Amino acid sequence: MLSVNILFVFLASLVFLGFVLNSLFSRIKIASIVPLMIIGLLIGPVFKFVQTTQNSVIIQLSPFITAVAVSFILFDVGLNINFFKLKQVLMSAMKFTFIVSIITGAVCSLAAMLISFLVFHWSLIAVLMFGFAIAGPSTIVVPVVLKVTNFSEELKTILLFEAISVDILTLIVPLILSHFLCANTICSITTNQIVTLIFNNIINSIIIAIAISLFWLFILNKFKEYSKDYMWMLTMTMVLATYGFSELIGLNGAIVVFVFGLMLANIDNILNPSSATYKYFSISVNIDHIRSYQKEIVFFVSTFFFLYIGLLFQIPSSGIMTLIMVAVGILFSFIFFGIRYAMIPLLARQLSKNKDAVRVERSFVNFDIARGLSPAIIATIPLSLGLTIPGFVDQIFFIILISNIISSIGIFFTYNSNKLAMQPQPAAQQYSAGAPQPSLK
Repeated sequence: MLSVNILFVFLASLVFLGFVLNSLFSRIKIASIVPLMIIGLLIGPVFKFVQTTQNSVIIQLSPFITAVAVSFILFDVGLNINFFKLKQVLMSAMKFTFIVSIITGAVCSLAAMLISFLVFHWSLIAVLMFGFAIAGPSTIVVPVVLKVTNFSEELKTILLFEAISVDILTLIVPLILSHFLCANTICSITTNQIVTLIFNNIINSIIIAIAISLFWLFILNKFKEYSKDYMWMLTMTMVLATYGFSELIGLNGAIVVFVFGLMLANIDNILNPSSATYKYFSISVNIDHIRSYQKEIVFFVSTFFFLYIGLLFQIPSSGIMTLIMVAVGILFSFIFFGIRYAMIPLLARQLSKNKDAVRVERSFVNFDIARGLSPAIIATIPLSLGLTIPGFVDQIFFIILISNIISSIGIFFTYNSNKLAMQPQPAAQQYSAGAPQPSLK
């Protein structure tokens, strides 16, 4: 049995490790995802410092760990999308993000279906979950790398929007599909079941999320003096309660917490300051107070989760299967690259007119293929439902690992061969009048 003292040391070491790896990112251009997953692989399946067998505590905790990760991450996604600060590039950002993600999800699902037919023998629902889980780039890599670029603010904003909002598709779509997972096969799906699922998972979830967010904003305003110092802690308690309550009554907790965060981020822009309702439902303090604390908890959750996905990895019994999984990981990475290359024309208006600069911008967009937290979370969903899908976690592990390595190499060489184009401008020159800031907050 794991000692409590060892657990404390382990969690503390994990936080420091995540901090050091993130700090080194600006120099080595390799995201913390890769080393964290490898560490998880070494302390779990390789050297067995932590037991990860089917009946181990690590596997049994999967439903709880996944639920907490989904709650925190999707609330953070909603909290960091401010549509009213995206007015100048919103349509371009949404068009690029969702066209690329949907095409990638569809192509990856078709590829996964063929590979599954030959190797894994997954159900159609598992294939679709897999395809859409890996449909978008990592939310962790892009914001950090963009800080050292000299791209136009419009292009930065679109790439930031994609990095943040793509989790809507790569998390929520597979989570909705997971309701059809039944004994590792496709449930007998009728039209009524599909309509009911869509209604319960989308419409009802949005309605209850709006109602809960308005109720919470009313409470925060009613007890403003008492709640302002503890707003983040109280709000996160409400997020966890909302997720659990939504799942208990048959709704989709992921959608609910996402809309909850979205409402908090945008309520002041939705309400008219002169209206009678403004004082009851406006965010009572600067929402950056919540965001600053939320950033820290998401840092810990994401750091832990990448290590956790390494723990869940099962070393294939044969070298041939390992080679197949590596080859599949490389194949999907090239699919990501190819689709992004083909979709570059959607960003034509935001790309530089200078030949050298546009070459750097195109290279960066093409190599923005690193997969991260969303597929890592979706990989654990079958386990949280008590299902075993052969190779599901392992193949996602390889895709995250290989896509991050290829992305890191591509961005590293882009940076070092074009340092002048990648260097940010001085603050006085960096923003033109009226240009959107490189942040969605």
